[in-house]
Amino acid sequence: MKTNRILILLSLLFFIITACGDNESSYQVDRYEKSTRRTVLIYMAAANSLGGEGRNHFDISDLDEMVAGLKYVSNKDLVNANVLVYHERGRGDLSGYKNQRVNPKLYRLIKNPKTNKGELIEIKEYPIQLSTDPKVMGQVFADAYTTYPSASYGLVMWSHADGWLEDSPRPTSRWIGEDINEGVSYKMDILDFKEALRRAPYLDFIFYDLCLMQTAEVAYELKDRAIYSLGSPAEIPGPGSPYDKMVPIYFQSNRWIVNDLANTYYYHYKESYTGKSFGNDDWKGGVSISVFDLRAAKDFADATLELLDQKKVRYTDLASSDVFYYDPRRNGKYYYTDIIDVLKKSGVAQSPDWTAAFNRFVTYYETTDTNYSGVTGQDFPMKGSNGISMYIPRKSSSYYTENEYYKKLAWGKLMMGY
Repeated sequence: MKTNRILILLSLLFFIITACGDNESSYQVDRYEKSTRRTVLIYMAAANSLGGEGRNHFDISDLDEMVAGLKYVSNKDLVNANVLVYHERGRGDLSGYKNQRVNPKLYRLIKNPKTNKGELIEIKEYPIQLSTDPKVMGQVFADAYTTYPSASYGLVMWSHADGWLEDSPRPTSRWIGEDINEGVSYKMDILDFKEALRRAPYLDFIFYDLCLMQTAEVAYELKDRAIYSLGSPAEIPGPGSPYDKMVPIYFQSNRWIVNDLANTYYYHYKESYTGKSFGNDDWKGGVSISVFDLRAAKDFADATLELLDQKKVRYTDLASSDVFYYDPRRNGKYYYTDIIDVLKKSGVAQSPDWTAAFNRFVTYYETTDTNYSGVTGQDFPMKGSNGISMYIPRKSSSYYTENEYYKKLAWGKLMMGY
């Protein structure tokens, strides 16, 4: 009997110690129910000027916003989504330079039931690696989506980018994401991005919190990897997505959330828009954002070819200057011209069939009257924009590198008959 009493007392003591030690930080990932409805991965390649501990620490601000956004998510809606964050960053003002890199980590965004506050719980720590390497990115995709399988999936890409464009002089750096290592800037080929996406499931959406990604070339290249893409055809604001407002949308019970995401992004900046921005710290320069239904990309491409054939106009003969372009950073270089304005300036009247195909493809577009370029420090008018850009190959030898790369893209091959 005495032995039994001692065992009972020891058991009670163990229970008390365990309970007292069960503080906020002791909660483990597997103690939170996994959602079977939606998994969203936010892929933050922030070892560049957007991250680190210097003036532009947008990555840390956005992580704080993600955590803060959970206060707007009811407890019953928490089961609607697994929101994961892959975060790679540098340390110091010159992010990513030698001896300043930080091990990337994969987190899950949760609400602690004890404090009712949001937290980022570590799932996995990675070795120092290049997050713009397609094998690395593909492995992160596989880790995230296989650990948290669900009925639907989303991807948010967070970094620098430059649409479809090649970043010279390094031929392996067509341009989505930037990872600086020992003073060298590594950027991802859009074709390599496509390859990395093979490690991900078929996505409901890819949201580009990146500049200049809403192009015909990018959309057509990735049309089989996602249902929707959303982002800006121009530069995005330096502070990027308002994650405290976006995160609650990921936890909505309805599946189709892309218009809610686009509206939230747009109206966040429209509310503070004055048409005169003074930089990233107090962004007043507006924004433009569009949504593409990638299931309609092929029909739109076919309709474009048919329209040009009917008008007996070659793709390379379309107007490529004196048209609306989304990138004021480059003097006299036209890589991101507006599709509809190109047709108008080329004397190619849009047929009803082409217009219908366009509207099925570009399902949403909103812009403030002007946008602000954080690179040039100037506001520029958006009149003549329609939410999607494309490149018309120029005959000048100064475009030789871009034209050669363009032939490798599915849209370029189709339009130029390669």
